[in-house]
Amino acid sequence: MPAPSYHVNFELTDQFFSAYNINPASIAQALQQHPDVRCLMLNVFRELQHPDSNAIISLQQLLLNIVSDTSRLLLPGIPARVKTIKEILNDRWNETITLEELSVIAGVHPVTISKYFPDYFSCTLGEYRRKLKINRAIEKMNQSFYTGAQLAYASGFADESHFIRVLKKMTGLSPRYFKGEAQLR
Repeated sequence: MPAPSYHVNFELTDQFFSAYNINPASIAQALQQHPDVRCLMLNVFRELQHPDSNAIISLQQLLLNIVSDTSRLLLPGIPARVKTIKEILNDRWNETITLEELSVIAGVHPVTISKYFPDYFSCTLGEYRRKLKINRAIEKMNQSFYTGAQLAYASGFADESHFIRVLKKMTGLSPRYFKGEAQLR
């Protein structure tokens, strides 16, 4: 039996787009390319479960985070090496890749990557890699039957406790939350 699904519709006015200088087309690209999109959408869901007077501003911030962070990687002036680094990290999300190896492939010094990575990705290299792994874990939670340890390993984490800590930090939810919806054992 498939897991239940939830749908959230955002109705955004032209004023929203103009107030934040956002191209509406960038939202679709952001949702497809942002490494945090699953975690951010889980935060949206969590916010909607217990709405209060701050819910609208929280939802607005979550949406802006998705769009603004991704828009930096879509700008025409982004160096090719940044795109290369993104592709390498996304393609090899489950491999151990060193900063030195990444710098050789991208053709830049490791210090350059360390210095400028947060400018383009809004996080450190380690945080970005953990985001990619959590995305894989969320995909697997919605597709298959896994024990916690199996899910952690299949998602590239060394152990279950580290996986749980990172999942809670990024989504505010523990694996137990997904147990009913994703049939995590």
